[in-house]
Amino acid sequence: VPGAGDSVYFPGAGGKTFINNQVEVEWLNILNAEIVFTNSSAGLKITGKGIWNNGPIKTSSSSEPSVFEVASGATLRINRPTLRSIFIQNGARLVNNGKTVVSAYIENNGLLELTDGAKIVYSSLFSTPTGVLNYGTIRKTDSTGIGQIGGSETVPFFQNLGGRIEVLEGELLISCTHFLQGGIYETAPGTKLNFFGGFEQFLEGELIGNQQGTLEYNSTQIIPSPEATLNFGGTGVTFSSADLRNNGILTIAENTILRMLSGSTMRENTRLINLGAITVMETIA
Repeated sequence: VPGAGDSVYFPGAGGKTFINNQVEVEWLNILNAEIVFTNSSAGLKITGKGIWNNGPIKTSSSSEPSVFEVASGATLRINRPTLRSIFIQNGARLVNNGKTVVSAYIENNGLLELTDGAKIVYSSLFSTPTGVLNYGTIRKTDSTGIGQIGGSETVPFFQNLGGRIEVLEGELLISCTHFLQGGIYETAPGTKLNFFGGFEQFLEGELIGNQQGTLEYNSTQIIPSPEATLNFGGTGVTFSSADLRNNGILTIAENTILRMLSGSTMRENTRLINLGAITVMETIA
């Protein structure tokens, strides 16, 4: 059984590696291998550098969530010159306390958790599309700091396909082009979920959730594609830099509060249907 300070190589050819207990390694290379955690006490922790080239991590049972952890100060590089190569499946958890550099798609069907100072950033190593596709849960935990997804020299990509994004502590900053197709978005008291950057944000279907903190869309363009409904209880949602466009229909559901900056625009025959409440503000704190 490898231990702290050891280097571990998981070979390719579609092989499987079963992990039965807690394993901590300094260096890790996963090449087209399937990592299976066999019980809830199993786990894999990287303390130095890791390379993940292809293949899923999963649990043998969704009722037994196990943890693949990137330690504080460690770096996990996800590489693959093809699409949708990395998978988090069947209740597995990727807990990022350090830095994850993505040159591929990550498909999350389990739990992707970020702590304070943790980053998932994009790289143009293979000059192919990169990003995160979320069907499961993305969670920000651990005190009042910021966890971040996005930010690179390439055009990053984030898509939520009916998944859940929740901020339990601190702030989660998602800084890239966003495709939000339905899903649940929730913030605890004193927290913030911030879709940020000079990028486009595409909204589709019904986006729901109870906001006790701050949910903010801070993208240059917000595009209903073709129709979207914002259904957020509690403190509602903020458009802090909104240009609504692209001929779509955006509906503000009953009991939803939308705050918009004075000077926000609507273009290209976009329709805004208000069944809730819209507050226009000079500044947004």
